[in-house]
Amino acid sequence: ERALAESRGDKRLEGLVLCLLAPLRAMQGDFEVAREHYARGRALLEDIGGKLIAASTTFNASTVDMLAGDAPAAEVRLRRELDLLEAMGETYLRPTVAAYLAAAVANQGRYDEADRFAALAAELASEDDVTSQAMWRSVRARVLAREGKVEEAVELADGAVGLLAGSDGIGQQADALLVLSEVLGRAGRRDAAERAIEEAIALYELKGNVVAAAAARAALGALGQPLPTSSSS
Repeated sequence: ERALAESRGDKRLEGLVLCLLAPLRAMQGDFEVAREHYARGRALLEDIGGKLIAASTTFNASTVDMLAGDAPAAEVRLRRELDLLEAMGETYLRPTVAAYLAAAVANQGRYDEADRFAALAAELASEDDVTSQAMWRSVRARVLAREGKVEEAVELADGAVGLLAGSDGIGQQADALLVLSEVLGRAGRRDAAERAIEEAIALYELKGNVVAAAAARAALGALGQPLPTSSSS
C-alpha cells in the first residue's frame, strides 16, 4: 500500500503494484477489491503499451480467481494469454502460463486435458524455471494418482515439493504440499498425508493466506473419507 501511494504518476509502477496487491487482497478474502486492483493495474500497463509486462501479471489475476473458487474464470484468462503468447512466439512466460492453466483445468476435474497442458509446460520450461517445473509435476502427479499409478504420482509430487524447497515462494511450497497430501491419501498413506497438509497450513498462515489455510484445514478434515470414484473424479 505504501508503494502504491508512492507510485502515483508512474503508470508502469502503479500498474505493477496494483497487480501484485490483487492476490494479497484475495488471500484475505477481499475478492471484489482484488479484482478491482487487478483491472486497474492491467489497464494502466496496457495503456503504456506494455504487452509482455501486462501478460506477466496474468498469474496474479488467475491466483485471485482460484482463491475465489472460480477455476473456470482462471482457465478463460489463462487460455487467452497462452494463445496471445504463442502468436507472439514468446517462450519465457508461456510454460508458466501453461502450468497455471493445467492446474486450473485439473481443479475442474478434466485431468486428461490438464495433462496435455502440463506436458506443454514440461516441454517449454527451462531447467531453472522452478515454478513451471514444479507445477507441471504437481498436475501430472494428480493425473497419475487417478490412474492408479500412485507411487509414481507420489514421486512426482514429492519432486515438486523438493524443487520449491529452496525458494522463497512459500505459497507455492504450500500448494505443492497440498498436492503431495492428495496423492499420498490416494496411496493410502494417511499419516504422511496429514503431515503434508499440516505443513502446508503452517506455510499458508506464515504467508497470511487466510483463504488457502481454511481450504487446507477442510482438506485435513476430509482425510480418511471415501475417495470419489474414477467416474466422478
